[in-house]
Amino acid sequence: MVVTVPCFCMLPPPGAVFDLNQTDAGFSFRRSASASSRAASADLAGANLSEASMCNIDLRGCALRGATMTRAVLIDADLRDSDLRSCVFIRADLSGSDLTGCNLEGADLSLANLSGAKLDGVILSRAILRGTNLANSSLIGALLDDVDLSMANLTGADMVTRMENHDAELRAILLGHRDWMLSNGSKGKRASFAKRDLAGVDLGKLNLSAADFRGATLNGANLAEAVLAMADLSFTDLRNAEMMGADIRGASFERANMNQANLTNAIAGPMELRSGQSWPTSFKAARLGGTVFHSADLRGCNFADSDLSQAQLNNAVLTGADMKDTTMTGADLRDADITAADFRGARDLLIT
Repeated sequence: MVVTVPCFCMLPPPGAVFDLNQTDAGFSFRRSASASSRAASADLAGANLSEASMCNIDLRGCALRGATMTRAVLIDADLRDSDLRSCVFIRADLSGSDLTGCNLEGADLSLANLSGAKLDGVILSRAILRGTNLANSSLIGALLDDVDLSMANLTGADMVTRMENHDAELRAILLGHRDWMLSNGSKGKRASFAKRDLAGVDLGKLNLSAADFRGATLNGANLAEAVLAMADLSFTDLRNAEMMGADIRGASFERANMNQANLTNAIAGPMELRSGQSWPTSFKAARLGGTVFHSADLRGCNFADSDLSQAQLNNAVLTGADMKDTTMTGADLRDADITAADFRGARDLLIT
């Protein structure tokens, strides 16, 4: 027996079907040749989708917390920015899927197939990945605190690596970058810390303009008064980083995790280029919960889609900032200059 999906399920569009012949095993979504399966932003928290067939489905931004997807087939699915906390994906096939920015905290992915999957910026804290196939997956900027990776296959996985000789390698990179800066690029080499583990490192007061930190772990690092103008810090782990007084003009922090970082008095206004153009600092889709921006210069910054819950923005200068679709739950904006700032779509915004 085949019927159309009930509208309360908020799932596939016209053309997709719900197969009641598989009620013992769960849902089975099938696509007609002319229909694309889209369920973006749907609320499916706690749903039982065991053995569901959802190849190529669009589940971007869905609330699936606590859902059961044992043996579900999600090949090439788009799950970007979905809430997948405590989900059960045991033996699920997520090969080739895009889970960029998802929250998988506490999820069970035992024996799941995530080969070739994109897991950049994913939160996997306390997740279970026993025997999980992560071959050739991308884990750039993923948070792996207290993860169970026993017997997991990480062959070819793109993720953070430790420096073999930390002090010597770090010194060589910094010296090369200094020469690169002083010679306008004719000598030395631009610093690349991409996908390196730099947790707790002291880089305070150093000139690291235009350095590449993409996907690096800088948890608890000291970057106070460092010059990071035009640097690429996208997908970095900057939790609890000390960045007081840092010059971050024109830098990219897209999808960085900066929870509890201290950016008091940071200079984050646009970088004025010699061509007369200006390059804004980007915090697009960054996790900024509890981040301290007290008295920071944030003129023209792009905070679109970022989470600023409990952030301290008091006395900050946000003139002309892009704050569209931000989450502002508990954010402190007392005495902040929000002239011409765009808060369209902002959630839980409270301006006193």
